[in-house]
Amino acid sequence: MPRTKSEWLSAYGKGQEVFKGIVDAVLERGGSDDDLDRVRRSSTLRGRIADVITGLDKTAAQALHSFRAVTIGTLPNHQTYRAALEAAGHRIGDYANQILSKMTVASVPATLDLVVLTNKEITGKDQATRVEIYEAALARGDVDLCLVEVGPALRLQYGDQPMSEWLIVAMEPITDSGGSLRLFRVGRSSRGSWLLSLYDGPGSVWHGGSRWLFVRRK
Repeated sequence: MPRTKSEWLSAYGKGQEVFKGIVDAVLERGGSDDDLDRVRRSSTLRGRIADVITGLDKTAAQALHSFRAVTIGTLPNHQTYRAALEAAGHRIGDYANQILSKMTVASVPATLDLVVLTNKEITGKDQATRVEIYEAALARGDVDLCLVEVGPALRLQYGDQPMSEWLIVAMEPITDSGGSLRLFRVGRSSRGSWLLSLYDGPGSVWHGGSRWLFVRRK
């Protein structure tokens, strides 16, 4: 029979042992106080930990399939990215153009292994905020957020993208000219191949089928 909350709290010393074990495990893996503080702040992350402990976590057991590789750091700045994208016939949305201008480019080339996960696969929810998605994804331990450069680099290197495929880059948002947070989106429609952006405001919620690009953790 499951223990009631009062029974668990009466065994407070045992609870301290469990918490110390979690802290030690995080620090042994190179984590920091900031990582531990995310557990305190995020009910989603606490739920994921509980799922792992009780054997209910399904996403952690899923095989992580590679989507494709992308190389960053091959062009010196956002101006050359813009010129290369336009020369290749790719289209750039107005807001994507704004955040492209704020992008920092890697100083040395690096090839990254990209993976695609849906919101539902990450959080188990039909709807979730970007913060919830990122926290749940990073809690898996096998993926990291993308550098912003992944957006235009993938658009440039993904010439054979299937029609109607749309991918959201899991990156730290960049503000547009009006101060709104935006994320890169890479896709193809009947009007061509696009580098677009998506608005991510305080009340933004992403549906379960939304597809997110992450970098496989090395």
